[in-house]
Amino acid sequence: MTPLRCWLIGLCGLLCLNSARADLPSPRLDLLNPAGLSAGNSLEVTINGPDLEGCERLYLGHPGLAAEFVKDKTFKISAAADVPAGTYDLYAVGRFGISSPRVLQVTQGLTDVAEVEPNNTLAAPQVVAINVAINGSGDGNNRDLYRFTLKQGQRITIDCFSARLETEMDPVLNLLSADGQQLVSNSDYFGRDPMIDFIAPGDGEYCVEVRDLTYRGGHPYRLHIHDHPRV
Repeated sequence: MTPLRCWLIGLCGLLCLNSARADLPSPRLDLLNPAGLSAGNSLEVTINGPDLEGCERLYLGHPGLAAEFVKDKTFKISAAADVPAGTYDLYAVGRFGISSPRVLQVTQGLTDVAEVEPNNTLAAPQVVAINVAINGSGDGNNRDLYRFTLKQGQRITIDCFSARLETEMDPVLNLLSADGQQLVSNSDYFGRDPMIDFIAPGDGEYCVEVRDLTYRGGHPYRLHIHDHPRV
């Protein structure tokens, strides 16, 4: 056999191998909802993406995080009380191997709250306390409203996490008075993510409105409302 023929046979073998690899399933984790939880808490999350068949295990990037399989694409995630605040990579492990990662947020000193629909009118917003982390989802061409009470001079931070959690929502925040007058608006403070730093001019109720500028809906976000010092 001539050297040229050997080279051609080897080249054909490599091309066939690359073609076979290209046809293999490639697990991709496109959605994690909710996208976070508070340390010391647990909650159910759903995942979605292509080639996740047979996925009954999640790999989490901290020893204080654990996941328990509940049913197809649903897991119960728990965070130990001493897990530091931050974001951690999460991978799905299934029949076709390990997936691409998604980001899971862990908070300290905030209470987890789940969004409750309907909450899109000033007459019936969702009432929340201060020092919470709300797990919500974009509402298409509608809005999510959360009402809370402040004292005069009380300073709060309203921080919406979306891009920092690798979701596709493009949120905007509007802070409203009790009668619906816009007091502050923000978008794109941290990349696509908005943030409002606000000092209450008087005692009373206030509402924060969350909108998705893409109008697609369904993408998760985490909304922090707190009076902790910003660092």
